[in-house]
This record gives sequence, C-alpha cells and structure tokens, in this order.
Amino acid sequence: MAAIDLPFGWDRPYRYGQAFAALSLGEPGTEELFNTALTHGLLAIAAATIDGHPARVPGRQPSASVLLRDLVGAFGEADGVCLVPNGAADVPNPFGVFGDDYKPPVETVVRTGLLAEALKVADAARHGSGPKGELTEQHVAALEDLDAHPALRSIGDARRDRDWSDGTAADSQELGRAADYLEFLPEDEIERRVEQAPSSPAAPDYFDAAAIQACPVCGYETLIPTGGDEMGYGITAGTCFVCSYTRSEDAAHDLQSSAEFRRLWERDHD
Repeated sequence: MAAIDLPFGWDRPYRYGQAFAALSLGEPGTEELFNTALTHGLLAIAAATIDGHPARVPGRQPSASVLLRDLVGAFGEADGVCLVPNGAADVPNPFGVFGDDYKPPVETVVRTGLLAEALKVADAARHGSGPKGELTEQHVAALEDLDAHPALRSIGDARRDRDWSDGTAADSQELGRAADYLEFLPEDEIERRVEQAPSSPAAPDYFDAAAIQACPVCGYETLIPTGGDEMGYGITAGTCFVCSYTRSEDAAHDLQSSAEFRRLWERDHD
C-alpha cells in the first residue's frame, strides 16, 4: 500500500494540543511542554496567515520568539496584544451547537507580551540558566488563547484523548482487582450470587432499562447496568453482582465505539 502523502506541518495542531493538555504547573517538565505547545501553535498560525513564511516549507523552522516577532510584523501590536485574522472561511459551529445567532470570532488574540515573558521563564528552566520566575496561570491562559485560530482548535480533542487513556488504564487496573477478588470466593458463594443477581435491588426493573450484561471478569450475566446505552449496543457502565468489577462510563464508551466501528467496517466490506 502506498504511503499517504501528508502536507508539511500537518501534525502541528496535534503536537500543540497534546503538549498543552499535559501541562501541569509546578511539575517537572512543564517548561518543555509549554515551549513545545507554543512553538507548534505559532508555527501553525504563521503558516496559515503569513504569505511566504518559512513555516510553510520544509527546512529549519523559526523559534517561538522569532514567530512572535513575525506575527507582530505582519499584523501589528498594541498593549502587548497581536490580533491575527481567522479568515473568512472560518465557521466553527458544527451542527449549530452554539445556536443560530452564533458568529465565529474573526480574530485570534495572541498575547505577545505574556508569551514572550513566558518564553524567558521556560528557557531559563530548560537550559539551566538559573531561576527567572515561574510560569503562571496567566501564561497558560495566553497559550490556550491560540487555540481559537482555525489552524489549531485541538485542545479539546487532546483532552478527550487523555481522558480516554486515563480511563483505559483505570479499567485495566479494575479488571485485575476484580479478578483477584474473585479468587477468594468459594464456588457455592459464586453460585448464590449468580442466582440472586436478577433480584438485586440495583437490577433494572423499568421497561426501557439496559439489560444485565455479561461480566468480562467472571463471565456470568451479572453486570448490573448503572449508566445509559448511548449507542444502542446493550453496553453500559455497571457493577458485577458476583465479582464486584465496576465498568466505568469511559470503559463503556470505548466498548460502544469499538462496536460501532466494527458495524461500519462490516457494512463497508459486505
């Protein structure tokens, strides 16, 4: 299969969003993440808005400090703020979720003063040149402001990716915990719980409730639903009446999405 020919710089929004989502003030490596997010965010914006900018072509790319000066040179600056146009084609209102009267922003606020200050702080920490202050919430907010530009808009996806990853790790730990617990249960107790699961006070008793499901740990139809079945596959969050395994909303959503992807793949390959 031939490789997909991706345009130069296609990964900048992704790298900006992932680095920003991983930021945690006061933690080791924060300055490196800040610099990574800022550099890739500014590269994406400069490439999208400045004709003939070096960020549009392969080769050595400008640093974040140079990119800030380039944006100021192209669009001006007042009181430490540079207003970068978003472009006439920008319509960030998918499915009308913001209402019929919503008007997309026409400019992105680049707080050049704050970002230049943050760069000095980050560079001092990254290069071991001594303490020069600390990154603040204001610096992080200025970095997040860049996400308003159509060339980026990736922080939301990056946060969802992290939530999904955290949920997957937590579910793996929960599966192991429940399996260990199951080892302590004698067979007669397991049989008793299997028989009583349908009559548990927590078992669904209304007509449109999701059914009790198979537990991935003990294998019995004893996973009592505690959440909704948003995609209609009979998969929900829930707790097993036998082994106590608890499927989180994140884990349920992952399974629902996998079922949906499988359905779409089978439909397209019939």
